[in-house]
Amino acid sequence: MCTQGPSEGAAASIKGFTAVTVFGTAADGATSRVTMRCDADPGVALTALLACESAALLASDARAGLPKRYGFLTPAMAFGDAIIAPLKKAGVVWREELSSPVGGKAKL
Repeated sequence: MCTQGPSEGAAASIKGFTAVTVFGTAADGATSRVTMRCDADPGVALTALLACESAALLASDARAGLPKRYGFLTPAMAFGDAIIAPLKKAGVVWREELSSPVGGKAKL
């Protein structure tokens, strides 16, 4: 029995959210912005969600198509785009926006 961390009841009562925005610029000047938002406490609920979805990917048939990387990896590095669909299904919201080098914008 694990005795560290909050009880299930206490963990369920923790309120919070996570919002992460990443910006990138390509060599041709095109830019991208990706925001991930989850209405869950990042220290308990989101950590558990990432661990469970990562374990499910490792145990699934999708494992054969995963990137060939080894070592201590974040879920994004370990699973690439394969982690996005399960996280979306679990309630994580993604917003992606690209802009061309001439300033036009395209929502992905």
